[in-house]
Amino acid sequence: MIGLASGPYAATVNPLGGGLATLTYDGSDLIVPQHGESGTPRFRGAVLAPWSNRIGDGRYRFANTDHQLSITEPERDNALHGLVLDEPWTIADRSDSTATLRLRVGPVTGYPFLLDLTLTYALADDGLTVTLDASNAGDSAAPYGCGFHPYVCPGTDPVDAATLRFEAAERLRTDPVRLLPTGREPTPGTPYDFGAGLPIGTRELDDAFTQLSHDTDGRHHLHVGRVAVWWDAAMPWVQLFTPPDRASIAVEPCTSPPDAFRSGDDLVVVEPGSSHRVTWGLQAVD
Repeated sequence: MIGLASGPYAATVNPLGGGLATLTYDGSDLIVPQHGESGTPRFRGAVLAPWSNRIGDGRYRFANTDHQLSITEPERDNALHGLVLDEPWTIADRSDSTATLRLRVGPVTGYPFLLDLTLTYALADDGLTVTLDASNAGDSAAPYGCGFHPYVCPGTDPVDAATLRFEAAERLRTDPVRLLPTGREPTPGTPYDFGAGLPIGTRELDDAFTQLSHDTDGRHHLHVGRVAVWWDAAMPWVQLFTPPDRASIAVEPCTSPPDAFRSGDDLVVVEPGSSHRVTWGLQAVD
């Protein structure tokens, strides 16, 4: 485990999977600790690449070629959350407050592409910033997506009493069995309109949102209880999930919705010699 510290913040990063294992402010947890696991249980703190969420049947077509991925969510017959969850990342650089890790992804069955991932965690006195670069080291274009899976501790137990605030004009509809997309619907005036801030209450969230508002800095922002999460325009989606224990809420910024490898919806294509970058962060708020 890699320990980082700056001012009131401290964090640990797990080289197995590259995930954010802990983040504290003045000794208090801002995310649910990972306790040294990699992608499980429930993907706490995980890095999701080269896709996030689900690919139905693990099957997709890209550049006129069919591909079949391993089914990693057998109860729903989906390929879930990418290929890096249990992979050992190499520590490329580190200091007291920053760490950079690297991983080569592919080619593997179902993903015959070659990507070099560079992941940087940086702590400062105003919080955590995470950057992920994906460079195409192969000779053909690669389909790509990424996301992150922190379980945020809003400072209330259960999470029901925490106020959730963010602006999104659309919510993704999904089928109740496989959780794959069936369309979109507007959020204004619905129970999913959190623009003015609403208590989470008894909602059981497992929903993706898009058409997000942004500030003058170009970043999207979400507040839940004592925690603020931000992410850049390269990730126009956020998935929210309330786990059964109701002790936290997963806030998952991502580049695309579920099943993007099949639908093409906001699918990123990284050309040979090119790269794609996303940045997000998390901080405590009063």
